[in-house]
Amino acid sequence: MSDILAEEPQDSTGIEFIGFWKRFIAYIIDGIIMTALIFLLAPKGNLMEALNSDGLDMSLVTAASEDFAPVSLAVTLVYLVGLWAWRQATLGLMIFGARIADAATYEKPGIDKLLRRVILFVLPGALTFVSQGLGSAANLLFIISCIWVAIDERKQGLHDKIGGTVMIRK
Repeated sequence: MSDILAEEPQDSTGIEFIGFWKRFIAYIIDGIIMTALIFLLAPKGNLMEALNSDGLDMSLVTAASEDFAPVSLAVTLVYLVGLWAWRQATLGLMIFGARIADAATYEKPGIDKLLRRVILFVLPGALTFVSQGLGSAANLLFIISCIWVAIDERKQGLHDKIGGTVMIRK
């Protein structure tokens, strides 16, 4: 495990890029936090009815997912973009002393870059709600983005490249 969390590659200026495993652990931490927030904020009437029914009533499951979808999207956008804009990192990333920076200047990125960056985080869930096939394609794109972090010299995923950002140590 210590190799996983070892120092990351640096560029010629000494900037340390945050790699796959640290980002993966941060993503899990942030996922747990966002899931808790979503569950606290989303209406639970249809979910409770689905859980209390005899057998699996798919209409109730669908209604429950429709209740959770807008709350999930709102929490994800506010949590990610809000923390990125305010602290340049989510709570999970802060554990590793990581921050999101403009890929060209290593300074705080503008909100336009953060909004472009968040697209790959919300696209799979949003498209899955619209169409299973589109959601699967978006999930594949997200997986490719994660793999890209592992092999890219600057540890950028597709979401970083789309947003013009890098993940660096403070």
